[in-house]
Amino acid sequence: MKLWTIHPVEVWEWLQQQGFYRGAKELVYEDFLDSYDWLIIEMEKRLGPRPEKESYPVWAWKQWNGVHIRPDLRFSGFLEKGTRGVRLEIDIPDEQVVLSDFDKWHYVLNYWYLEENEEDGELFDKEIKKRGLDYYQQKPLPDPYYHQKIVDSWQRIFDIEPRNEEEKRSLSIQAIFWELKLEQVRKVDFFVAR
Repeated sequence: MKLWTIHPVEVWEWLQQQGFYRGAKELVYEDFLDSYDWLIIEMEKRLGPRPEKESYPVWAWKQWNGVHIRPDLRFSGFLEKGTRGVRLEIDIPDEQVVLSDFDKWHYVLNYWYLEENEEDGELFDKEIKKRGLDYYQQKPLPDPYYHQKIVDSWQRIFDIEPRNEEEKRSLSIQAIFWELKLEQVRKVDFFVAR
């Protein structure tokens, strides 16, 4: 599977020296650790165990912003402004990759309920409000049933089929895997983040 991963240039240097690169916990914002722990469990279900107990996901793009296949380095937000970076075109075996919807991943990061459709979302919000719960203010919800409903809803991030033309035009598909090997790199583009 052809993918693109973006990193500070130091990751490219590490990859050349060590021959492999793995994600690390210290690269994750503390507020997102619970979300990453959930994601790691999902990855282990789909890909098998981590190479090491400390391994965290390596992120890449399968499709960026709908019409673009690879990320356009003229846009900002890939790295902190002014950072020297690399966009690596890589080839990872399909069975070593989990794909998910970039926008839906934000529901996991924010501890939001990921509705199946508008009606489902309205019904869930009405149910929890009746019980005096608010997942925007209470993280995690103190009611185990509704907490689990939120967590279960996150399975929808793995549904990467657009539901309509609007989604198709804007869909960004992210890829996660345990390890990037030097021999999987096909092309290297250097840039300075905007």
